[in-house]
Amino acid sequence: MVPRMSTLKISLDADQDRFVEEQVRLGVYADAETAVRTTLDRLREDEALREERSRAKVQEGLDDLAAGRVVVIDDVAGWLEEISRRRPGGRSPRRDN
Repeated sequence: MVPRMSTLKISLDADQDRFVEEQVRLGVYADAETAVRTTLDRLREDEALREERSRAKVQEGLDDLAAGRVVVIDDVAGWLEEISRRRPGGRSPRRDN
Protein backbone atom coordinates (compact mmCIF):
# COMPACT_ATOMS: atom_id res chain seq x y z
CA MET A 1 0.00 0.00 0.00
CA VAL A 2 1.34 3.42 -0.96
CA PRO A 3 1.44 5.88 1.95
CA ARG A 4 -0.96 8.79 1.70
CA MET A 5 0.87 11.95 0.63
CA SER A 6 -0.05 15.44 1.66
CA THR A 7 0.98 18.69 0.05
CA LEU A 8 2.92 21.29 1.98
CA LYS A 9 4.03 24.63 0.66
CA ILE A 10 7.37 25.81 2.02
CA SER A 11 9.42 28.94 1.46
CA LEU A 12 13.17 28.88 1.01
CA ASP A 13 15.54 31.79 1.06
CA ALA A 14 17.61 32.36 -2.09
CA ASP A 15 20.64 30.48 -0.75
CA GLN A 16 18.58 27.45 0.24
CA ASP A 17 16.83 27.46 -3.13
CA ARG A 18 20.16 27.61 -4.99
CA PHE A 19 21.49 24.76 -2.87
CA VAL A 20 18.50 22.52 -3.63
CA GLU A 21 18.66 23.39 -7.33
CA GLU A 22 22.39 22.61 -7.40
CA GLN A 23 21.85 19.25 -5.69
CA VAL A 24 19.24 18.37 -8.29
CA ARG A 25 21.43 19.62 -11.15
CA LEU A 26 24.35 17.52 -9.87
CA GLY A 27 22.13 14.46 -9.75
CA VAL A 28 22.29 14.06 -5.98
CA TYR A 29 18.48 14.13 -5.94
CA ALA A 30 16.00 13.53 -8.73
CA ASP A 31 14.04 16.66 -7.87
CA ALA A 32 13.45 19.24 -5.14
CA GLU A 33 10.70 17.16 -3.57
CA THR A 34 13.04 14.19 -3.18
CA ALA A 35 15.72 16.46 -1.70
CA VAL A 36 13.33 17.78 0.94
CA ARG A 37 11.89 14.35 1.76
CA THR A 38 15.35 12.79 2.06
CA THR A 39 16.52 15.63 4.27
CA LEU A 40 13.49 15.24 6.53
CA ASP A 41 14.12 11.49 6.76
CA ARG A 42 17.74 12.19 7.77
CA LEU A 43 16.59 14.74 10.34
CA ARG A 44 14.20 12.18 11.80
CA GLU A 45 17.02 9.61 12.00
CA ASP A 46 19.35 12.18 13.62
CA GLU A 47 16.72 13.05 16.22
CA ALA A 48 16.12 9.38 16.99
CA LEU A 49 19.87 8.82 17.41
CA ARG A 50 20.17 11.90 19.65
CA GLU A 51 17.30 10.64 21.79
CA GLU A 52 18.86 7.17 21.99
CA ARG A 53 22.19 8.67 23.10
CA SER A 54 20.46 10.81 25.71
CA ARG A 55 18.61 7.82 27.10
CA ALA A 56 21.88 5.87 27.26
CA LYS A 57 23.56 8.73 29.17
CA VAL A 58 20.67 8.89 31.63
CA GLN A 59 20.83 5.12 32.10
CA GLU A 60 24.58 5.35 32.64
CA GLY A 61 23.98 7.91 35.37
CA LEU A 62 21.29 5.78 36.97
CA ASP A 63 23.59 2.75 36.86
CA ASP A 64 26.38 4.77 38.49
CA LEU A 65 23.98 5.96 41.18
CA ALA A 66 22.74 2.42 41.85
CA ALA A 67 26.35 1.16 42.08
CA GLY A 68 27.31 3.92 44.51
CA ARG A 69 29.61 5.68 42.05
CA VAL A 70 28.63 9.18 43.16
CA VAL A 71 30.28 12.27 44.56
CA VAL A 72 28.34 14.62 46.80
CA ILE A 73 29.21 18.25 46.14
CA ASP A 74 27.88 20.82 48.58
CA ASP A 75 29.72 23.80 47.05
CA VAL A 76 29.24 23.58 43.30
CA ALA A 77 30.80 26.99 42.62
CA GLY A 78 33.90 26.07 44.61
CA TRP A 79 34.11 22.68 42.91
CA LEU A 80 33.93 24.29 39.46
CA GLU A 81 36.57 26.83 40.49
CA GLU A 82 38.88 24.03 41.63
CA ILE A 83 38.42 22.17 38.35
CA SER A 84 39.06 25.39 36.47
CA ARG A 85 42.38 25.89 38.27
CA ARG A 86 43.51 22.37 37.35
CA ARG A 87 42.74 22.72 33.64
CA PRO A 88 45.18 24.34 31.21
CA GLY A 89 43.89 27.78 30.28
CA GLY A 90 41.79 27.95 33.43
CA ARG A 91 38.52 27.21 31.64
CA SER A 92 35.74 25.20 33.20
CA PRO A 93 35.30 21.72 31.75
CA ARG A 94 32.67 21.25 29.09
CA ARG A 95 30.98 17.95 28.46
CA ASP A 96 29.46 17.27 25.07
CA ASN A 97 26.97 14.52 24.27
